[in-house]
Parts: sequence; C-alpha cells; structure tokens
Amino acid sequence: MKEVCSEKCRLKCSTRISTEERKAIFDYFWMLGNIETQRVYINSCMTELNPTYRNPKPGSNRSKNFTYSLTVESKKIQVCKTYFKNTLAINNSVIFTTSKKRDQQGMIDSDRRGKSNKDRISDKVKNDIRNHIGSFLTVSSHYCRARTNKLYLDGCLNIQTMYRLYVERCKTNHREYAKLTTYRHILNTETNIAFHTPKKDQCSFCENYKNANQEAKEKMKEKFEEHKREKELSREAKSQDAENDGIRLYCYDLQSVLPTPCGDVNSFYYKRKLATYNFTIFDVKNKEGHCYLWHEGIAKRGANEICSCVYKFISKNKNENLVFYSDNCVGQNKNKFVFGMYLYCTQKFEYIKSITHKFLIVGHTQNEGDSMHASIEREKKRVLKSGPIYVPSQWSMVVRNAKKQGKPYKVDEISTNDVLDFKKIISKIGNNFSLNSDKEKVIWRDVKIVRVEKAHPNIIFYKTSFDQLSPYKHIQIKNSLRHSSVTDLTLTPAYTRPPPISRGKKQHLLEMCKENAILEVHWSFYENLEASNAISEPESDNEEQ
Repeated sequence: MKEVCSEKCRLKCSTRISTEERKAIFDYFWMLGNIETQRVYINSCMTELNPTYRNPKPGSNRSKNFTYSLTVESKKIQVCKTYFKNTLAINNSVIFTTSKKRDQQGMIDSDRRGKSNKDRISDKVKNDIRNHIGSFLTVSSHYCRARTNKLYLDGCLNIQTMYRLYVERCKTNHREYAKLTTYRHILNTETNIAFHTPKKDQCSFCENYKNANQEAKEKMKEKFEEHKREKELSREAKSQDAENDGIRLYCYDLQSVLPTPCGDVNSFYYKRKLATYNFTIFDVKNKEGHCYLWHEGIAKRGANEICSCVYKFISKNKNENLVFYSDNCVGQNKNKFVFGMYLYCTQKFEYIKSITHKFLIVGHTQNEGDSMHASIEREKKRVLKSGPIYVPSQWSMVVRNAKKQGKPYKVDEISTNDVLDFKKIISKIGNNFSLNSDKEKVIWRDVKIVRVEKAHPNIIFYKTSFDQLSPYKHIQIKNSLRHSSVTDLTLTPAYTRPPPISRGKKQHLLEMCKENAILEVHWSFYENLEASNAISEPESDNEEQ
C-alpha cells in the first residue's frame, strides 16, 4: 500500500477514511487472488461520469471519465483517483484495462489470455517442419565432441535460409506451411542444432566454476586456481618463446572441414559433401602462414596425415630448435606417433638439435593460428558471393588470397603419396610410452610440455606444468640399444591407393551432378572418386588413443 493523496486534495480523502480501514480494503483486494475477481471489484468502485457539456474533437481517442469510491461499513465514500490507486497499490494500466473490458451493461468481460480461438497449427504441418529440419546434413563439434552432442549445420545456412527453403518445398508440393516463428520454435526447442562454426569459445571448466553454488565452488576452488595459474603460465611461456632468438616458434592446428561443393544452392544443403581438410602452421615471429590442403578422397585426417604435414614442414625449414604450440586433440597432436616423428626428425636432420611441443590449456587454446582460419572463412564468404566452389582444388585459391596484408599464405596441396606411415615405424623407434624412468605411470592428459633432443635419441622429456621450476621427467621409450638406429628406418607411404569415400556420399555427389547443381566440367572429378561399400564412414580425427 502506498502513501495517501496530498493535503491539497479537494475531496480530503485521508480525513474520511482511517488508516486501519484503508489497510483492511488493501488486504481484502489482494486476498481475492484472481485477476478477474479483482477487475470486478475495481469495476464496482468505478462510476462513469457523463458531463452535461462535452465537445470532443473529431477522431479523438480520449477515454471516458470515472469517479472512484471505496466502501467502508457498507457506505460508499468517494475518493480521488490517486487515493484509489495508492490504496489498492495498482497503476493506471490496471484501471484502463478494466474500463476497456466494461460492456454496455457495466459488466466485465472475462480474461482471454491463453484462450485464443485461432486455429492451432496441425500436427501435419509440424511434422513437415520436423522432416525438413531433419533433411539438412549436420556434423558434430570438432573441438568438444567428447563433452557435447551438439550438432552443427553448414556454415552458409541460417534460420531465414532454412525457412525460405522450407516454404519453397511446401509450395512445390502444394502443402500448407507455417510461419517463421513456428519454424524457429520447433528448431530451437525440439532439436540440438546450432548454426555457428563449431568452435569452443568458452572454457567449460571455468564456466562450471562460475555458475556453481558456493558449496561446489569451495570443492572446485583448488583445481580452479591451478587451472587459472597454468593458463597464465602457458601464455607467459608463449610470450617468452616468441622473444627468444634461439628458437623458432610455430602454432599448428587443423581448420574446420571445408565442405565441397559449397555455395548457396538448394541441393547442397540436403546432400552429403566431400570433406576438404586444411592443416595450418603459423610462424609467430615471421608472421607467415603455411597451409597443407587435401580432401578425403586423397587421405583421412588422423595421426599419419598430421605427422606427414609437420614432417614435410620441418624438412623444408632448417632450424636448430623448434617449438610447436597446439591444442590437446589426442587423434592429431597428442599421441605417440607425433612424438615418435619428432624423435625421427631430430636424428634424421643434422641441423635439428631439439623439438619442443607445448600443449595449451584445455579451454584456452586460442593462438595466432586462429587468425588464419578466420581470414580464410572471411575470404570464403566473399568468394561465395560470386558463385559456388565446386571442387576441392578451388579452395587453394581461396586460401592463397585470404591474407590481405603482408605475405600471402603458402599452400601445399597434399597427394596420397605424401602421407607417410609413421604408425608402422613407431614400434621400431620405441614402444614404452606409459612408464617414466621412476616407474610412474604417465598420465598423458596432464602432460603440458614434451621435448626431444638429438643428444638423447631414445628419451622423451615431459612436464605436467608450465612452471619453469618444475623439473622435466623422462621416458626411456627403448631400453635396448642393439636394434638399428632411427636413421636406418625407412618411411613408406601410408596408402597404397587413395582411400575410398562412402558409397552414400558418392551417390549424393553424383546426384548433384545430374541435377546440374555442379558444372558439367567438374563431373569427371566426382565420377572418378573411389567409393567403398559402406553407406557412411566414422569420424577419424579422434580415433587414435
């Protein structure tokens, strides 16, 4: 209940009704507990005022005038509007709504909220929307597949484009279609589909801590402080490495899949497309980007492919001490095949003294290589405005032109023969990757730094912290020295023939050709792709453990 009206009130309301009587009216009104009953009460307190003279202007929407009264001991006492509102603790909108709901007999119409008489959307229309959404091809998140089942649509899509395609399909099939709001509601509430590029922007551990209650925060506090400390130490280490003239610092990562064909063509959204991969290495000091491009009809995207790209890069860049930074993806970066490849390089190439690989803290793996991916995505959007990308070879020009200032990105198109079988030689290099020299089990997910040196051909040094005072532990991967040295090992191609794509994917690619969604000059490329008997193939980037 609010204050009474001012002392200047013409009706002197505060002198006619006591504070106790006013409080009883307030309590009674709010004990009604129902908006319709309260409106009936307000209506009973309002009397329409019909002045003897009124000259309304044409087109005026001025509302009617009312007098207000409150009942005390069965007697109605007229009060001003301010006193009336403040006693009941209501505002002008409540009074206005009540007046609008009065009929000619002075009765109040019932509340119609949630009682719309409009025809509801039929299940048939809703099912058409669900089927249309389900017809789009989705992919799981490349970065956080282990922690979410979120699916992502083609980067060229958005809700407006999807709805436009839905309306076109309904009109073609002479079927009823719903409004955009209904389409959006079903997409947001009944599916786990997102439009943004699959990329982990927020650290899940930091978000969990931030959103936890006080009790949970107390339990997580020690781990969170350690996590935050390692994040800061990793960034400090990276800054120091960038300023150290004695080393060459590189960041590498695999960009999100570039689907081919790609463009604003209706059939592209419903068909399975060829995956094109772009492995990037960024020279932090020289601001140079190196890209290694291939598609799934040439090779997969597992450890052998990543090792081969890094090996090829090392062989062409003669530096004594190399430092690499990357995320913690097990299938591509953090596995025994990559470490074995580093050992092989230190022994094979005379100019290399050491190779160090530092893994950025999970959830905070942003690095300079991300700018390469962002530039390529921007160039992709620009190029697609002038027409679709039909075959993987066209991505090479997109990548080369992506950097607008400084040196353009260097592009190396990988062939099947370029992919070497590092898995085959790893057992000859060494097979102990689980116990260190202190007979302790190595927990690889906790490892932050890995280092190999020419002076120690059979040892992998590692740290579980970025703290400079933290000592290196080491793993003797091969105890016997009787076997041949690493330099005697011969690398062989990982594939005897290009890996086949799935039968279902090739069928979709050929269907796009027959529909003339792909230019005829490119048909032979898709016709010559080898296909397996499998309808679909599993993801391969996280297959290695």
